[in-house]
Parts: sequence; structure tokens; C-alpha cells
Amino acid sequence: MGGNEDFDVTSKQFGFGGGFESHYNISDNLKLVTNAGLDYYLGAKLQGHDTAYNPDDDNVNPRNKQESDGKYSYSDADKAVNQPSLCHV
Repeated sequence: MGGNEDFDVTSKQFGFGGGFESHYNISDNLKLVTNAGLDYYLGAKLQGHDTAYNPDDDNVNPRNKQESDGKYSYSDADKAVNQPSLCHV
């Protein structure tokens, strides 16, 4: 963060989902199909370069924050990469 370095952040997320679908006959040759769904993803380890952030904040080589003496946490990394938690269709 705060530099010009480019690297990949990877994660292996697991989630649960469900949905429904309805079919409506408009005419003999025309049908209307509607569907909706919702997926929920659990928190997963985010890793990239030589750093890993875990949901339990047992992080590997976390980076220092520039504005304080603290280190970045999992929630900081999660916000930065915008990994999904709820997705809908």
C-alpha cells in the first residue's frame, strides 16, 4: 500500500447459496422465466506477495500502517480487495 508495486492477491473462498426459478407460459411459442438467488461467502485467507491476512487476524508478515504504529488487520485487507460476502442474482 502506498507504493507502485503490482501483485496478485489470492483467496480460496467457500460459500453457501440458494435460489429459485419460475416458468410462465405466455403463449405456445413464448415463455417467461424468472430467477433469483443469494450466495453467502465465508471469510477466507487473503495472500499475496509475502503477506497473508487471516480472518482470525493471525497474519503472516502484516504491513505497518503509515499513519500510526499499528499494523494492517484482516478487515483492512478485506476492504482493500473487496472480496464478496453476499452476492445476489
